[in-house]
Amino acid sequence: MEKKVGMTDKALAEFLTSKSDEMMLHVSRTTLRELHKDDLSPNRYSILKMLDKGGDERMGCLAENLNVSAPAITTMVDKLEQENYVERVRDVDDRRIVNVRLTAKGSKTLERIREERLKILGYLLARMTAREKDSWAELYEKITSLLREKNARLKRNR
Repeated sequence: MEKKVGMTDKALAEFLTSKSDEMMLHVSRTTLRELHKDDLSPNRYSILKMLDKGGDERMGCLAENLNVSAPAITTMVDKLEQENYVERVRDVDDRRIVNVRLTAKGSKTLERIREERLKILGYLLARMTAREKDSWAELYEKITSLLREKNARLKRNR
């Protein structure tokens, strides 16, 4: 493997973008195959993941996080609700507020897709040294932290 030391930041960014896109393409193909089994679009899958991670959520917040309009999120949630992946529940303190909640079927579907993705990562990890695994994990932690900081700054500047 060619060393990247000495590359300009721009050249390294282009290289990493290319490799990241290629890697995500392979992972996405498996994910999309799994989504197809359940007739889930990537956006509807994202809604399920958001609900799984953050719990019940208001429609407006889901729309904002996916950067879609209120009518678009309503259509997506309607479809998910019809297929029993989510349910709408009224807020106990303010009955005017309707939240979206992941159902048992939605949770099971996410778990199955997660297992398929873990198989891919398991395949990769089985072919790495302990040092490579540690380096990869450390880099992902650092990248995630930096992106979280950047997104927080962008949110504050809105």
